[in-house]
Amino acid sequence: MTSLQKHQTKVILQETEGRNTTPAMELAKKIGALRKTSGMSQEQLALALGLSRSAIAAMETGRTSSARKHIPMLARIFQVPSELFVSGMVEKEVSMTLSTDEVDLIGLQLVLL
Repeated sequence: MTSLQKHQTKVILQETEGRNTTPAMELAKKIGALRKTSGMSQEQLALALGLSRSAIAAMETGRTSSARKHIPMLARIFQVPSELFVSGMVEKEVSMTLSTDEVDLIGLQLVLL
């Protein structure tokens, strides 16, 4: 996935979150968004998962509850962590070097809180 596709996926996934939908619908929307930003057709995803195209369509519209069992394979296909499908959140360690001023500002902010 290119950085533009990753950005587009992030935007699409953010747009699907926070609305009054069921967890199954959230999962369905994420699968559809990832498939589209990856440039895959439903037919191609079906082939990769060993399913029919209609099964993918049902998965993307939330008409089936079997999507959860395909999460590990979907994560491999789309090259994303499995947690993305379940919680929508992904933990990632980030290391950075802070200047002395930045450290002082963070310390001051923590004191004021």
